[in-house]
Amino acid sequence: MIFIYYGLMCLAHIICTPLLLLLICKQKYRQSIPYRFFFPKNYSKKKFEIWIHACSFGEISSLQTLIQSIPNQKKIFLSVITQTGFAQAHKLYGNMSNLTISYLPFETLLPFFAPKCEKLFVLEAELWLMLFAYAKRNQAQVKLINARISTRSFGRYLKLKFFYNYLFNFVDITLAQSNDDKMRLESLGAQHISIMGNIKATNPIMTTKHYKKPQRLIIVAASTHANEEECILESFKTLQHYWANQDSHTQCNDSFDLSANNKKYNCNTNYLHNKTKSEHIAKDSNGALFIIVPRHPERFDEVYMLCCNYFKTLRLSHITNQSFINFDNLDCELLLIDTMGELINLYAISDIVILGGAYAKVGGHNPLEVAAFHNILLSGKEIFNQRTLFECIENYYLSECREIGTILKQYKQLHIAKISSTNNDMIKEILA
Repeated sequence: MIFIYYGLMCLAHIICTPLLLLLICKQKYRQSIPYRFFFPKNYSKKKFEIWIHACSFGEISSLQTLIQSIPNQKKIFLSVITQTGFAQAHKLYGNMSNLTISYLPFETLLPFFAPKCEKLFVLEAELWLMLFAYAKRNQAQVKLINARISTRSFGRYLKLKFFYNYLFNFVDITLAQSNDDKMRLESLGAQHISIMGNIKATNPIMTTKHYKKPQRLIIVAASTHANEEECILESFKTLQHYWANQDSHTQCNDSFDLSANNKKYNCNTNYLHNKTKSEHIAKDSNGALFIIVPRHPERFDEVYMLCCNYFKTLRLSHITNQSFINFDNLDCELLLIDTMGELINLYAISDIVILGGAYAKVGGHNPLEVAAFHNILLSGKEIFNQRTLFECIENYYLSECREIGTILKQYKQLHIAKISSTNNDMIKEILA
């Protein structure tokens, strides 16, 4: 079967070449496509003790504790798919003398350019048959770690069950994020499966720069996607108008209106998950600063234009001394973050975080960093890629995007999120 598959991939590579050449014109593919599909670096003569493959920015970031736990004398090869993942890999691990970073060659080129290794660790759902088969041909141990199959995508995988049954013949051990993932992977043919949780829970949560905590209320819309920003901006505008016409000390005692039909919802129980005792925000809403952080840098200009339709907006890149920003003195209603790597620093000074990627059907984003800095945490309901991480959080709110404004009108009654548990044995299990 592998020869048939390889032949089909070669045919697909040839047919798609014109499209790939066109995509190179886009900034987000300008570097990755040439290195993956046309001119990969040649590591075929090299051998590493450990090869780790991850797709993009988030997965690369989640590897920090794992990589730091590998002895310095062991050589590591780290392969990625996306440009943001490649840049983040260099930012986090570029100074490590025992680690090499490269784009993963496409499957047709991989047997001729990829290195050999003793152990191959592949993250999440990066199910590349030629990668697994190449590693096993060279007698490597192959582990699929942090493995997950979302409910939303499971049906698509099942349609190719015969293929994944064959692919998992080349995987020695699978470490799944949850019991649900374990059952889905087993139904696709995975063997020797155990549950490890989510590797992101092992990462240290630290800021990269220190901002002074503002006195004004800070609301961050983090890692937003297309079709989320407009809805969030509408909610911000509703809140701004509502707070301007309310006493800043107005409290919600029992319930508030959710919609025009006057159906009553309790402030503290509806939308709230994993409720425990918690503190509340005391800041007033006067002069609240809204901050939006788009997930993808190629959308910065587009989102800026959208924000300008709603608020007096400032771009972070237009601030001359970004290391010493006084958020209380910013002459704007909304700040657009159009530089990379700032989100963790904003969580440390914010009060409320609206976590994107789950109002659109993207699967959600990592909530641990939000909770680590004791913010009120709101997210959409489409958290199918992050359920194991949300299980580590106490006091978070899930809602439809149109309900954000209604919930935040009474923000002083909302519970602050916090981390409840992590798995400290995860790294040992991966490296064993």
